[in-house]
Amino acid sequence: MGGPSGVAAAGGSEIYKTLRNNVNPKWRQDPGLRRLNIGVATMFASAAANGYDGSLINGLLAIPRFNANLGDPSSNLLGLTLAGISLGGVPSFIPASYVSDYMGRRFTVFIGSFIMLAAAVIQCATSGVYAFLGTRIMLGVGLGFSQTAAPPLTTEIAHPKHRANVTNLFQATWYWGSILSASISLGTLFLQNSWSWRIPCLLQGLFPAIQCLGLLIVPESPRWLISKGRDQEALDILARYHANGDKDDELVQYEFQEICQAIEMEKQAAKSTGWSTFLATKGNRHRLLICVLVGFMIQWAGNGIVSYYLAPILKSVGITSSITQAGINLALQFYNAGLSFAGALAAERYGRRPLWLLSASGMLASFIVVTALSATFAEHGIKAAGGATVAFLFIFYGFYDIAFTPLSIAYPVEILPFNLRSKGLSANLTTVFAAGFFNQYVNPIALEAIQWKFYFVYIATLAAMIPTIYFVFPETKGRTLEEISLVFDGEVAQTFAFRQASFANEKISGDKEVTTNVETQTSGEAGLPPSSVPEPYDDELVPTKLQDTTRLADDHTAKFSLPSGLNVGYEEVLNVSQYHLGDRPQSSTWPFNISLALLEPYLDIYHYKLFPVWPVVNKEVLMMRLQTAEPDPTAYMLASGVCAATMLQLQLSVFGALGDALEPSVMLAEIEDLRRIYDYRESPTIDHLSTSFFMHVAYIHLDRRTTSTLLLREAITLAYMLDLHRPSHYDEIADADRQNHLRMFWLLFITERAHATQYDIPCIMTIDPGMPELDTESQPYVLSAFIMLCRMFRSFSDATARDGLTPDNLLSFNNQLLQIPTLTEHHNDLQKADLSVTQQWLRLMFWKLAINKVIMTVNTNDDIRSVFFPISLAKDLLSNISNMSIDTLEAHGPGMELKLFEVTNSVADMITLNPHQAISTFELGPQDILVHLAHIIGRFRGGNKTLLPLLQSRLSGIGLESSILPRITDVTYDSPDTNREKGSIESNEALADHNLHDHAQSFYGPEIAYDVASTSW
Repeated sequence: MGGPSGVAAAGGSEIYKTLRNNVNPKWRQDPGLRRLNIGVATMFASAAANGYDGSLINGLLAIPRFNANLGDPSSNLLGLTLAGISLGGVPSFIPASYVSDYMGRRFTVFIGSFIMLAAAVIQCATSGVYAFLGTRIMLGVGLGFSQTAAPPLTTEIAHPKHRANVTNLFQATWYWGSILSASISLGTLFLQNSWSWRIPCLLQGLFPAIQCLGLLIVPESPRWLISKGRDQEALDILARYHANGDKDDELVQYEFQEICQAIEMEKQAAKSTGWSTFLATKGNRHRLLICVLVGFMIQWAGNGIVSYYLAPILKSVGITSSITQAGINLALQFYNAGLSFAGALAAERYGRRPLWLLSASGMLASFIVVTALSATFAEHGIKAAGGATVAFLFIFYGFYDIAFTPLSIAYPVEILPFNLRSKGLSANLTTVFAAGFFNQYVNPIALEAIQWKFYFVYIATLAAMIPTIYFVFPETKGRTLEEISLVFDGEVAQTFAFRQASFANEKISGDKEVTTNVETQTSGEAGLPPSSVPEPYDDELVPTKLQDTTRLADDHTAKFSLPSGLNVGYEEVLNVSQYHLGDRPQSSTWPFNISLALLEPYLDIYHYKLFPVWPVVNKEVLMMRLQTAEPDPTAYMLASGVCAATMLQLQLSVFGALGDALEPSVMLAEIEDLRRIYDYRESPTIDHLSTSFFMHVAYIHLDRRTTSTLLLREAITLAYMLDLHRPSHYDEIADADRQNHLRMFWLLFITERAHATQYDIPCIMTIDPGMPELDTESQPYVLSAFIMLCRMFRSFSDATARDGLTPDNLLSFNNQLLQIPTLTEHHNDLQKADLSVTQQWLRLMFWKLAINKVIMTVNTNDDIRSVFFPISLAKDLLSNISNMSIDTLEAHGPGMELKLFEVTNSVADMITLNPHQAISTFELGPQDILVHLAHIIGRFRGGNKTLLPLLQSRLSGIGLESSILPRITDVTYDSPDTNREKGSIESNEALADHNLHDHAQSFYGPEIAYDVASTSW
């Protein structure tokens, strides 16, 4: 990314990385971003004001003259007074949400800041416990308004590449206020008059004042403006702050469309923004539950005692000096500030769920120690225990800071759609303040009555938080605010419409028409998208949890089941006219048997899930060709082939009233009929070639291997007829066509190599050394993985074409495969699974090829020249796929199952050579690896009816009937959606670290002389 033409990176979504953006990469040198980010920082003042109050109470309780001002109140009155801010905040959040939705975010922030500023002045000017209580209630009301509107405002105006960090940093600035408060309280401690407490109270108005000034440069939320029909104002704000005034900037246009479509969909889905909307859907109920849970958790984690009652706690462990207490309070605030900022930045790198779980687990362990040390000091008076308590309070807060501080606001804001964002946040903050009121009122009473024994209450709540987070809190890392709705609602049709709908012919505002620049292709070309069009292929855009499909047969609503969690009602998926089909040109009489409305959802699924695997069909261009006055039959045949291959590859099951209309066999029969009519062989195009390829994929799933092989050969023949194998061909065609043809050629090359190797048939494709390179610039995370796969198969082809093999050849090829670059978090799981398994499978195939030609000797456990290499390779394979779901492996179809079977069978061969040593004396041995691989294959839904009996026979032959065969049989031959484990493969972690080299000699003997080539493969 560089200069005005740089590509926008997004903390929230990889899509933004494909868009050009008129900003300087360094925001401090960009006038629009500099103004925006300074304004955003002033909005953090509402969190800082809250933090100021949290530390203020600790500081004031350490000042003797403040306690004298209160008049030594009872524990009940003290608790009520200190809880006054919660008393004011709890009833204010809900009204504030209405003000925020109807009057705007900026206005609501101003109201809250003004109230807090006035309360700080009054608090300083009055004295007595009841005056202090009244001003604290007033502060709570102002904080309620400010905290309700400021977080959504900062999130909604932030630049996409800053949004994730801005959202996470918001609550981390709580410690700006707490540090200032602790410092001021420590400084005024030496004053011998009432100003020792009045100055800290007066300066409580500093952050509200900063926020009021910040509103002079902070714009209104574009999302709020669009929701009120003020689209042009929203576009102007996005252009001014996100692209230095360029309204035609790609990122600005994309943001604008994204917001417009998201708000329109939310209106269609909710029809209102009332509180009843939270109860209308399962996804919204889930959101509300998380908002409430987060509110309770951040107050009932034990921090309520430490943040408001540090001075009494320190006294209880023997630290009675006011100066020492104030110093510890100040040190704690600096410590907290640093760790909370680190946690805020780590959330986008490591994800939200891991930080939540780490934080809760660490706090539980720390609080248990704090309780034990406090009890030791209280019961036995051991001073060392008191000092250790302080240390563990710091450790406790360190764990609290890495997640509970930065995510307490950021996480609820992220999971809430725009129409519920203010109300959801108000529910969250109402819970925070209600739980805080309980803490502030009850804690002093409980601490006075039962002292350290009260800590057991918080140990129990912390213990309950860990499973709650694990089962209830989804991951939101890497998604835009609008995309996160997928995680909760699973509304695939709405998301597909949101991603795919073109606003080219639709008015967004009065006179403003926004267009998506999709380059049209010639009829007969599958086409590729230009670099400016984002390809939302990321696997994370799809929900990861399966819904219950065992009841589908009895449902009145027709449904289809996707193994990767895309499980929705047909009325949601097929009622697409509401979003986009109705606004596009289409034939009044559709000439084909399968309607476009039935095809498009499966094209969308291909686009999201399988485009990284088969990156040769642009769904948008294909749909345009099908929506003309005279739909293109060639495009229809290709679309039907893509849909059939997608349904079979992902094992989508059709239920309900639509019945056979969407059966893959019906689609394939339709293609065959049309191909006979149009006689495609006489005038072949790239579309005809692509259709043959997708039919090959479909027929291999239908166990029609001969038909599948013939279709693959046909596709290759058509590729040669179209000169795709000649380097000169690529000098004669347009850039977009060049890349499309290259992708198709390489896809055929790797498919033929894998198919031929697995089914022992000859290859006919060769690679000319002058073949152009594939371009990765337009879609780096799609094509980088695809190119890695191409390189692996080309290396395999070159290595197997050699006349003679030597140990050095073996080692060289193995090293080439091991040097394939590591995939990043931006690549989806399908890409990672394909590369990881194929890499190990090719190593095994080459080892088998060389077994008759090279003398194998035992060297090291990872040496391809070793006879025990399959054992080491299988261990590497398990390590690579240990965190992948079985659904991810299944999505690659029978080819993946066959590759895994080849590896498993080779391990069984190794054990057969020396059955007495199959079980290692070490922790894991070859039999352990075999059992684990067999278990993975047994979990493939449906199962290969040829391979599984062979595998069962091999296992039976080495005496594993009782330990593994029943499990394979039970899982494999039950219905696909019952008795099925949905989680990751979770191979034994010790397997990745276990070294087979140490017992390799005992397993095979020092100089093995077995005729491995005679072993049945």
